[in-house]
Amino acid sequence: WYIAKAQKMVELDRARELLDWAADRALPSGVMAEQLDPDTGAPVSVSPLTWSHSTFVAAVESYREKVCELYDPDAPGGIIPPQTEPGTNS
Repeated sequence: WYIAKAQKMVELDRARELLDWAADRALPSGVMAEQLDPDTGAPVSVSPLTWSHSTFVAAVESYREKVCELYDPDAPGGIIPPQTEPGTNS
């Protein structure tokens, strides 16, 4: 929803935070659980679950497409550093 409604680059900030949140909670192997314990963050369901991964990939692709749509190198703050892919925290 945050990606779809964004009309300016800054409006993608919350979407990026959520993508990073999800990536940060993947297991060291990269496996993503369907559900996480709200207190501990530990997986509490079947893992790996392909729909969790496919939904994350689809969201990242939507984010990338929106960035390409909104990108304006002439606008203040319009340039995104090349190493800031969602989930990298760089």
